[in-house]
Amino acid sequence: NELGLSPGEPVTVAEARAAADRLYGRGDFERVDVQVREVAAGRSIVLTPVEAAWRHSRVRVGLELNSDFHDEHRFSVAAMHVLSWLNPWGGELRSLARLGSTRHLGTEWWQPLGPGSPWFGSLAVAHEGDALDAYSLRRKVLRLGVASNSATLAVGRQVGSWGEVSLGLSRQRFRGTVLLPEP
Repeated sequence: NELGLSPGEPVTVAEARAAADRLYGRGDFERVDVQVREVAAGRSIVLTPVEAAWRHSRVRVGLELNSDFHDEHRFSVAAMHVLSWLNPWGGELRSLARLGSTRHLGTEWWQPLGPGSPWFGSLAVAHEGDALDAYSLRRKVLRLGVASNSATLAVGRQVGSWGEVSLGLSRQRFRGTVLLPEP
């Protein structure tokens, strides 16, 4: 199971606290209380997660700046919205929007393959637009507008707090348009 603990099995207080830290580290709980009680048969350890107010809906905002300190400068402002725990197994709807040098709009349904399972499946669709420049003798001679639409189906596994590894199939369609020089 996700905590690495089994009900009724012997566990040390340190193992219980480590399990509580892993649960808290997911970001879905405001805190995870660990209570150690003395009982006739020894000790009883109870983990009590307290749901966070932000648990079901989170927003992350970021800024991306790139420059070659000469003539290439790119920027993007991005926002990601995550609706979590949409079903008993912990399904999530993740939406990402990026504006700036690169424009992106996409959404992904992310679904664990069982309660507390590190394995998951996902389905994503996205649209992206960008501009690519070509130079000759340090002079811009061409700007190409590139747009793409994609759909991806994947399966994968979460790797602790390091991230995830996935394998999938993707279908993409690209369209290019000459922007400079004007046709």
